[in-house]
Amino acid sequence: MPRLAQGFGVVGLLGVLAVHACSSDEEPSGGDKSTGGSGGDAGDGGAPAGGAAGSETGGKGGSSGASGGSTSKGGAGGAAGAAGQAGEATGGVAGEPGAGGQGGEGAVGPGTECTACIDGGDVSSPRRVLLDQCGDSPACTRWLGCARGCSDSTCLDACDAANEEVAPYRYAIYDALCDACATECSALQFCDRACVDDVNLPLQPTAPATLALTGLYASATVPATPDAVAPYARPFQPEYELWSDGATKRRWAYIPKCARIGTEGINHWLFPVGTRLWKEFTIPGAGAASATRVETRLLHKFAADNDTGWLYATYQWPTNVANPTPADATLVTAGVVNANGTQHDIPPVTACPQCHGSLVEKVLGFSAIQLSHDLPGVTIQKLADAGWLTHPSTVSGALARNGFNPPGTSGDQGALGYLHANCGNCHHAGTVFGGATPVRMRLMIGFMDTLQQTDTFTSLVNVPTVRPFFNGCDRIEPGYASHSEIIMRMNRRDTPQPGQQMPPLATEQIHTAAVQGLTQWINTMPSTAAPTCTPPTN
Repeated sequence: MPRLAQGFGVVGLLGVLAVHACSSDEEPSGGDKSTGGSGGDAGDGGAPAGGAAGSETGGKGGSSGASGGSTSKGGAGGAAGAAGQAGEATGGVAGEPGAGGQGGEGAVGPGTECTACIDGGDVSSPRRVLLDQCGDSPACTRWLGCARGCSDSTCLDACDAANEEVAPYRYAIYDALCDACATECSALQFCDRACVDDVNLPLQPTAPATLALTGLYASATVPATPDAVAPYARPFQPEYELWSDGATKRRWAYIPKCARIGTEGINHWLFPVGTRLWKEFTIPGAGAASATRVETRLLHKFAADNDTGWLYATYQWPTNVANPTPADATLVTAGVVNANGTQHDIPPVTACPQCHGSLVEKVLGFSAIQLSHDLPGVTIQKLADAGWLTHPSTVSGALARNGFNPPGTSGDQGALGYLHANCGNCHHAGTVFGGATPVRMRLMIGFMDTLQQTDTFTSLVNVPTVRPFFNGCDRIEPGYASHSEIIMRMNRRDTPQPGQQMPPLATEQIHTAAVQGLTQWINTMPSTAAPTCTPPTN
């Protein structure tokens, strides 16, 4: 997928993770030598006895026979990757080294029979759908191909260890196999492989007193530095940043190991109980001045009710400690104006639902569109391939791992993405801001094949404002940014807030780069007539 051009502080879309699906060629006992196909992955090891995996330098190998075994030979070229399983314990001869690929699988055995138990069922059954979803993930396909070549649980242990990144898929498939195919899978001991969360952070319906106690750090007692983040807290970046008066931000997410994100509604993810997200705000220094770390926010789902089961909390970093640790960052609830000597305001905890509350998911930057990129950290491709998403494809069949581009040119994409992140959290199909003609700027997968189809276009372009202050100007007047309500409201800051400004709260500075980018975008739209309204002068 092409990466988005930069604009309005926006960076790009999804790249491709280079992985190769595991596959095999089966051959009857005493069969002849077979030749491998093209491009493959390095073998991590063969079955406990019998055939061996291909070496790191070749393509996909053929498979060894069940008895009186034949050899396999790798084909041409490929990158390092998955294990190939070879023949049965009673006769397969080790495959010759491949030229970069995997050894072939052996004859039909417990692994193949076990997975075939659900593979041959009704194509619409949940178990068959789960297996098909695994097939859309190169990483899951690699693990499943390894498991199919196994004859016992020791081999399966090796497959699991070599493919730890697909644990969510693995445990879901184990559950399905154990439920329906316990007899066929008994040799592999699937039913003894239930997920055990080795992190298991406690649920916290009440905000702890310090940041060190929120679970972000590897040690709650003596977290050495603000960077001693626990390995289970996975860093992520949204594709489109929310403007916060120039603050730089770091973000982390924790999804419980034995849970998955409900993505049946791809536009509104339902997070499992135990989910935690953190966001740290730092204000860059001017000139030679060092940056000032101001606050870290926590969003935690502690109960199943999606409306009442979320905890909002924020922690202020001290300025009177030379080298503060997370234990020094303390809970604040009333809000702090110009915190730590900056122009950044820490909002009161009661203000958090104003931005988060109107969305079903409550989470703003961890979503299908916001993670459709190739930036460091968590991406939608990584989530989909590992099995963290319960529905890794949309109703139309589009795979989440491929990401979701806003429509149009790079300028259209940047503008739509910025409005999605900075306005769409409040202005979306679930709210009625704008009266009889509600303003909607949240991008919705399935309703953005073209620019003209998006809610942003239909609710803004050539749609008159309902606010008398702007004298009947359109929300977006094509070709005339200076007469467009959206630009006039972004280009002002009122005291006291909210006044007429946008965003209405928690910002004291105009996002000049965004105003300029959206102005250019609007001015390039074809105009049908000159505007007749008079923009306000104050």
